[in-house]
Amino acid sequence: MKDATIDSRTRSAAEDSTVSGGPDGVSQRVGPLVVLMRVATALGLLTTLVLATVAGMFTTGDIEMLRLHGTLSIVLAATVLVQLVLTVLIWRRNRALWWAPVAGLLILIMTVLQIGMGETRTLSLHMPLGMAICAAEALLMFWAYGLRGAWRAPAAARGRTAKADRTDDGSEAAGEEK
Repeated sequence: MKDATIDSRTRSAAEDSTVSGGPDGVSQRVGPLVVLMRVATALGLLTTLVLATVAGMFTTGDIEMLRLHGTLSIVLAATVLVQLVLTVLIWRRNRALWWAPVAGLLILIMTVLQIGMGETRTLSLHMPLGMAICAAEALLMFWAYGLRGAWRAPAAARGRTAKADRTDDGSEAAGEEK
């Protein structure tokens, strides 16, 4: 009988530790979408930085860099499209992140406009927009690497965990170790 009680308590504690672990019952585990988002944003930022470097090399006279610049712009467009899909999928898991798909869409629109301006050689707008895309990619990457609790526990589990961890006066429950 005692073994069954310990077993059920252990199982319950193990279930709670995988659900909670952070403030307000928010899981501290990082899901696969967040990992993919981190990779995509790092690739996007790296691509924008390489694009700027290649553009600088082209403006100093290395004509061959123009072809590489065009190829990298297609890589950036594909990466930004992947980022948009990932932001939508993350938003579907956590509706509080409604702005993430909006930001992803704006970056995609800026990238498409950037490619169009590059093709038409409208450099007076092409260069500042490139810097804006680089900054937006940096902000998106900063956000992606800051994501911790995109995977919310069900409301009942959050309430059960919060009650189990705290007493009525808000102090830690007796006998628990942190």
